[in-house]
Amino acid sequence: MPRARRILFPGAFYHVYNRGVEKRPIFYDDRDRRTFLQLLADTVLEFGIRLFAHCLMDNHFHLFLQTPQGNLDRAMQSLLSQYVHHVNLTHQRVGPLFQGRYKARMVDADSYATSLARYIHKNPLEAGLVERLEDYPWSSYSCYVGKLPLWKWLDAEWLLRKFHSDLEVAKVMFIAFHQQMSPEPERQLLQNLKKDLRSPNGVRPLFPCKRGLTPL
Repeated sequence: MPRARRILFPGAFYHVYNRGVEKRPIFYDDRDRRTFLQLLADTVLEFGIRLFAHCLMDNHFHLFLQTPQGNLDRAMQSLLSQYVHHVNLTHQRVGPLFQGRYKARMVDADSYATSLARYIHKNPLEAGLVERLEDYPWSSYSCYVGKLPLWKWLDAEWLLRKFHSDLEVAKVMFIAFHQQMSPEPERQLLQNLKKDLRSPNGVRPLFPCKRGLTPL
């Protein structure tokens, strides 16, 4: 079956994710996680990406980003090829690390930006890794709430202003929003993502797209 063609254009918003081949780990230790984040920072700066949220789990990762230059494929190829090289060299392994090519689902940021960020940030909580979101150091949530430094390559202000124009008020609303249960329509849409992760060639949309665009 031929691979689904990606929709790439300047200004597009995406939920980007992938996981390890056969559900195996892609991060073996904290050194790997730090390396991925450093490569992610370099990618954001080199390719002009706007990154709004990220989360690194043991066997998968999530990114919420925008591509002002419409260059998602080149950016992700650079990021993931460098990271696979690091893992294979460091852990003396060979062969593919990821379950096929990365997944990228176009997102209607006007309607679903906050819901997608909440889903990404709550991964560690849902997996039982922590009892409080701010205690997980490999998610951008800790940066938003001040537990970790607010990295320059994380565009936190854009997402916070979805809640309120006053950033201090926005942060309070941001935290309260993450403590809420997801509404049923959102949970149903996110079930599509879980099904998509189980299929290396899935083309199921995450959230509806505007302007009649076919999801990736």
